[in-house]
Amino acid sequence: MVLFHALSRLCIALPLLLAGVLQGCASLPEGADPPELSITSVTLVNVDGQAAFDIGLDFTHHSATALPLRAMEVNVFVNGIPVADYAEPLVDTAVTPDEKHHYSIRVTANRATPVAAASLALNRMVKVNASVMVRAVISRAKDEQQFNSSATYEGIIGHVR
Repeated sequence: MVLFHALSRLCIALPLLLAGVLQGCASLPEGADPPELSITSVTLVNVDGQAAFDIGLDFTHHSATALPLRAMEVNVFVNGIPVADYAEPLVDTAVTPDEKHHYSIRVTANRATPVAAASLALNRMVKVNASVMVRAVISRAKDEQQFNSSATYEGIIGHVR
């Protein structure tokens, strides 16, 4: 009898629990198309003696409704060595369709050695071979990973004059 009551409670609670879990997993709007992300600029900057990278991004999509932009993740390499990482969760950021959205992100050289960071920040004549990878996170769901757009940049960068 006790087993029957426990099973009957489980049969009632399980669908309610499942409905709550599914509602908590906000999926993308019906008919959503994967967005396009491009890196428009990468420059070195000196911010109060700290080396940083200013990264310009363009983001567009052609879905019927706005897409949620959950986070931006950035990795910067100089001569193949990681010098900066950045991840910013974005709260309540919706990207409207059929418009070009421009974002500017400043990433400090938080992984560079002190000597390398000082050289990047203080030597205005320095030019470096940089690689930048940016990922716009739209969804964390495994079946919607195709909506997380990525862009890369490789080239010589320096300070803006």
